[in-house]
Amino acid sequence: MGTTKSAVSRLESAGKHAPSLTTLKKYAQAVGCHLEIKFIPKSNSTSHANGSARKIVSLPAAVYRPRNPQLSDYYRCVEDYFETFVRVYEEYFSRLYGFWRPYIEQVIYRFLDCGDPHNGFARVKCKDCGHEYLLAFSCKRRHFCPSCHQKRVVEFGEWLCMDVLKKIPHRHFVFSIPKILRRYFLYDRKLLADPRLRGDKP
Repeated sequence: MGTTKSAVSRLESAGKHAPSLTTLKKYAQAVGCHLEIKFIPKSNSTSHANGSARKIVSLPAAVYRPRNPQLSDYYRCVEDYFETFVRVYEEYFSRLYGFWRPYIEQVIYRFLDCGDPHNGFARVKCKDCGHEYLLAFSCKRRHFCPSCHQKRVVEFGEWLCMDVLKKIPHRHFVFSIPKILRRYFLYDRKLLADPRLRGDKP
């Protein structure tokens, strides 16, 4: 099922990775084993000798809860089928969508490592109360990663409103490449760097 750095790091991150059933079957097949899942009943918890009620520990009102992208269906779909998609892309999709760009693979693997503290984290601490927590590094990719993309959208909008746009009416223009010419750029991405497309003077 592949030995990429991203796949190996997620496999070795015990307790933090929740692979889907399809991924577990691939793990078992890779090591020559059969997957067997058992349900074991929980043992009865012993009661207190004095019969007193259990103590209820209340949590603070504001608690940082780290996101778990590995539990989402979106993440599991990418993890389970991306390597298969790469293998069949040349045969089924290259004619319609152009050649395979290696940058896509970098984006996908960075997304799969996004939010995993095993790949690095920062320690955040409050100077007033001393409370601290670990914040896992993000992939900082646009569009493909929902969490990072939303953050960039908010930051970009705030930057436009505070530092770029004046408090006057604006009109928004979008310049796009005509559809009849897009096929040329699909197979030759270097054409996008042509200074004439950016409006530069020759």
